[in-house]
Amino acid sequence: MPNLSPGVLATADRLEVTLPNQAVNYQSVLTDLRARRDRLNYAIAAVEQIIGEVESKEQSENSTASSNVYRKMTIGDAAVHFIRSKGKPQRIGAIIRGLRVGGINSKSKNLYTTTYNTLTERAKRENSDVVKVGPEWALSEWQRERVAQP
Repeated sequence: MPNLSPGVLATADRLEVTLPNQAVNYQSVLTDLRARRDRLNYAIAAVEQIIGEVESKEQSENSTASSNVYRKMTIGDAAVHFIRSKGKPQRIGAIIRGLRVGGINSKSKNLYTTTYNTLTERAKRENSDVVKVGPEWALSEWQRERVAQP
């Protein structure tokens, strides 16, 4: 096997890594992984926001009028109202577009992050009305109904 670097050996079909006889600090490894996960989540959120902005602009150009249904609601209440109005789980980008079209009154510099964080905190509450299911947000009552079905 060719030696790539100390402790790393490779062949065409196998990579072998050997560690020196040192204790592994799993707490440090876990902390590092969580930090990397957080950076990935922010990167994903940024890309979703860009996609949402492009789609929102296209939707605004195609729409002749928008309502103000969300103008006096909090971001959390408006998001839950939007999800309920669609009748099925929604991705955060769709929720943001719906809130903007519905006239949400927010001074947030980043409505995507604010809405995502608001829904995340809301979902953590006991008896929350919203839950994250994969990449989508749904009403908790829908999840309870799904579990109750045989």
